[in-house]
Parts: sequence; C-alpha cells; structure tokens
Amino acid sequence: VKLVAVSVDEDWAEVNRFFGATAPGFLVLWDRDKKTAFSYGSRKFPETFLIDPEGKVAAKFVGPRDWYNQATVQYFTEVLAGTRKPS
Repeated sequence: VKLVAVSVDEDWAEVNRFFGATAPGFLVLWDRDKKTAFSYGSRKFPETFLIDPEGKVAAKFVGPRDWYNQATVQYFTEVLAGTRKPS
C-alpha cells in the first residue's frame, strides 16, 4: 500500500501552508495543470481514490473524511485482507 497526495493548489507555497512545519510521511505531487485530477474525474476537492494493482479506480471518496474512525479503519482492513470488495 502506498499513499500519494496530489495537490491542485496554485503553487507549492499553498501546499507547504497546508502541511505546516511538519512534512508528511508520504509523497506529495503537484498537478499544476490539473490534468491528472481531471483524468480521474475530479471536480470537487478533496477526493480520495483507492487504486487497484492494475491501476484502475477501485473506490472513490468525495469530500473530507475522518480516516481514523473505526468504520473507516475496518473498511480498509477488510479490503486489504481481501474479505471485502472496495466500493
């Protein structure tokens, strides 16, 4: 599992302000022209995509989420274990 953030902000200064003094522990890419975002059908931000090993979108989450709540943790635990299909 790899986590990658893709920013569509106007510049890196905005990305840096978002993360503050602490750099994230994952790769952050800048989609300056929003080409990647639009190729995935992104129109509202934030959006989160679960991409399968073949590079296809397995699930899409629109809007902010509490990624630490029990239901979300359970969902990803089951998806990664293969006991639940992404939706």
